[in-house]
Amino acid sequence: MYSIAGRNARVIQAHYEKGKFIIRKTEHLSFEEENIDDFKLFLRWIMNNPTEKTIRDLPAAHRS
Repeated sequence: MYSIAGRNARVIQAHYEKGKFIIRKTEHLSFEEENIDDFKLFLRWIMNNPTEKTIRDLPAAHRS
């Protein structure tokens, strides 16, 4: 999901994992005239292909 307000935007991702709803978001990205880096970052987010893998692997120390 993308949130755009004026010249600012952020990417919001959510998924359900092990009984919990996980929400992640980027910092606000600025689309001011001189800030091409945030614009490129936003384009990379919206043009990606999701991998469908949402469950994170446990670190080796926590594995059985």
